[in-house]
Amino acid sequence: YLWIYDIDLQQANRQTLDQHHANSPASLLSGSITTLQNRFTVAKINKNQPGDWFKLQPKTPSDLFKWIQLHFIKGQLVDMNLFDNLGQLSSFTFTKVTTNLNLSSSLFNFSLPKTVDAVIN
Repeated sequence: YLWIYDIDLQQANRQTLDQHHANSPASLLSGSITTLQNRFTVAKINKNQPGDWFKLQPKTPSDLFKWIQLHFIKGQLVDMNLFDNLGQLSSFTFTKVTTNLNLSSSLFNFSLPKTVDAVIN
């Protein structure tokens, strides 16, 4: 399950992970390269910045995104820009990235606070 916790509303939303959630920016980073290549046309683009830039264009018009740009320096992802079908541009910058850590599965367990309402989808 994916829990989305809104502290201000004192509400947590539990959702089953399925194909609908494959459109989230996090899923782009956790999926395989083959999955990305099946979903997007990938092309290297030139920008006046160091490193390598790639533009991902969806193969189907119903995709959530119109395009995605990924910026790598020395093989490390440093920027991700997402332009969605609603015309919204979201930009992410990654700093102090550590990869291949051994993480305890207990880090991924959500405990619902007693004062929070749960919405289960």
